[in-house]
Amino acid sequence: MKKLILSLILPLAMITFTASPIALVGCANGVHVAAVEPGNDPIVVHSEQAYQLAFDTLDALYQSDLDNRTLILKYAPEVHKQINALKPRANKALLNAKNILKAYKDNRTAENQRTLDTYFKTLEAILKEAQTYQSDITSAVASH
Repeated sequence: MKKLILSLILPLAMITFTASPIALVGCANGVHVAAVEPGNDPIVVHSEQAYQLAFDTLDALYQSDLDNRTLILKYAPEVHKQINALKPRANKALLNAKNILKAYKDNRTAENQRTLDTYFKTLEAILKEAQTYQSDITSAVASH
């Protein structure tokens, strides 16, 4: 029996960053950016939300790969290889994003803000790649 794949419920994020403050725009499951409480830095709040969404999205992709491993290896082995190749880059990108956000929190300069904006665009590219792989998993599982 085919397993219910996470891709049916997975909130794959399409994170779009604009000039500061960083804004998380839309996502497949209807989650929206919460209002920023007065006194909080919107750049920090939105970056933390984007980080968590990226983490959850990648985690769901890895879980989907694991849950559907037999079908993927049989019908789409390249997808599994691509996901395994993505993992170290994605994990490094998440760690770097966390460190850059900490640096910004410690020293809220325009330069650190630009670095943060730039790095989250890198993370966005990784999530687009993850979305492609999730789509490939969905197709492989659905067709068999």
